[in-house]
Amino acid sequence: MVTSAAGSRARAVPQWRWLTVLATCACLVGLDALVVSPLAPRITHEVGAPPRVGGLLVTAYALAYLVAGPVFGPLSDRWGRTRLMTLGLAVFAAGTAATGFGTNFIVLLGFRVLSGVGAAMLVPAILAHVSGQVQPRRRGAAIGVIVGAMMGASVAGVPAGAFLAGAVSWHWTFWGIGIAAAALLGPLARLVPGGAPTAAAGDAPIRAALGDAAVVYTLLCTFLWTAGLQGMFANAGLFYADNFGLSTGAVGLALAGGGAMSVAGNVCGGRLADAVGGRRVVAVATLVAAASVLAFSLSIGSLVAAVAVQVVWGGAVGLGQSALTTLAGTLRPQARGTVLALNSSLQYGGMMAGTAAAAALLQADSPFWAVGALCSVCSALVFPVVTVLLPVTTDSDPS
Repeated sequence: MVTSAAGSRARAVPQWRWLTVLATCACLVGLDALVVSPLAPRITHEVGAPPRVGGLLVTAYALAYLVAGPVFGPLSDRWGRTRLMTLGLAVFAAGTAATGFGTNFIVLLGFRVLSGVGAAMLVPAILAHVSGQVQPRRRGAAIGVIVGAMMGASVAGVPAGAFLAGAVSWHWTFWGIGIAAAALLGPLARLVPGGAPTAAAGDAPIRAALGDAAVVYTLLCTFLWTAGLQGMFANAGLFYADNFGLSTGAVGLALAGGGAMSVAGNVCGGRLADAVGGRRVVAVATLVAAASVLAFSLSIGSLVAAVAVQVVWGGAVGLGQSALTTLAGTLRPQARGTVLALNSSLQYGGMMAGTAAAAALLQADSPFWAVGALCSVCSALVFPVVTVLLPVTTDSDPS
């Protein structure tokens, strides 16, 4: 529910304006996470680390998000979304800019942890804010815009970051993201409508959320979904470099097609979730994602085939991601920030698990198809959870 003061401010600022600000914040977070993939070979080479540990830069970021999310989610319910968004954006900007100064792999891991903490403050608060401010019949579409913006960083942002790294230095990529994030602090404070806290100081939102079977199974879906995605995506740069000899800039271009389809999938997935229910959208998307990620890992003989399959994979991931996030946003309205923080934490928990498992396989000289098979199994396991185990209890799912 929006208070009268928040409602007055929301009417003064058109929804599309503050939604654009939040989508831009989300895009920078997505760019910061995704740009590591094409830059990892160059970063590890420059700092003297083994090339196949580059995925740990993603793992460190994900671990920080996993741990911090459950702390800051309840805080957003008790303290208010806009305050936490502002603090999170500041921490994220500082951590990302600091990454550009890293000259040692261990130091870089530390800066990635700081960026992950800032993102853990920012993104769940954004999603909870949008879920609470937008009318239920349009909630999926709005969530699709936010999640699509995060994934959309791979369309133009990741290639641009990769080209900047190739033309000047990878350091400038992180400096640019940090400066852009800091520049959004003013618009965030001026344009985004405030909202009253939804939980009292004595409430136990995490306990209440985890006592709900729908929340637990949705979190399980999120964990499996993200592990299936990130285990392969975090190593996509290495896949293209090893199998086709692509440069850093060319890797960015190769990833752009899948990113574009992921954005389209997110926008469509949110709208489809509004229309037919999130469970149905996720069920179809997970089967397509499972098949396409395995096919991608096997496409070592043709660059065209690899890019084409990645485009299909990106579209399926986008469809399922926005629908799954919309589904989570309908659960436990009084603790929406907590649920979405847990959901985001499990996203990054899945990212951490997927990238760590993939790194272990690659360090053991396993072929890329082994990583693809692992990711395919993780994606496929979402289907029985969402179709059989997940209770039909959400207000956005008419099935």
